[in-house]
Amino acid sequence: MPAWTTLYVVLFWPCLAVVFALCVWRGDRPVVLAAMLFAGAMVADRLTVSRNMFAGLEASVAVIDLLLTFALAVLTIKRPQLWLAALTATQAIACLGHITKLVGLQNSRLTYAILTGSGAYPALIILLWGLWSAIESRKQQPRGPDH
Repeated sequence: MPAWTTLYVVLFWPCLAVVFALCVWRGDRPVVLAAMLFAGAMVADRLTVSRNMFAGLEASVAVIDLLLTFALAVLTIKRPQLWLAALTATQAIACLGHITKLVGLQNSRLTYAILTGSGAYPALIILLWGLWSAIESRKQQPRGPDH
């Protein structure tokens, strides 16, 4: 694999940790739930990926990614917010990589990995958008009887 892909993968985990911590610390309930779902799925993906990464269909990763998409869709339906819809859509698009493998398209290992991982960094940005929205909405709420 090209050197930049290693850097891309290695930097994701510290970025995920920082975004997750910020979301849990300052986010409202939907932000915290979305961050927990996303971080949990990313860790589960990493733990279940096969030794011969992305040579064939990664069934366990596909199941986790589909479950994450479903969970985010349910959260979006319960708490309709644009950032949540964007996060769900990003995850759904990332699932298309599994579908290409399932239908038999002959993607290289790198192409398959990029397709399924393409939503990771955008998802972090979208989580920060949700966090920013939560913080802004708290600023606009009255603080008490003296307000």
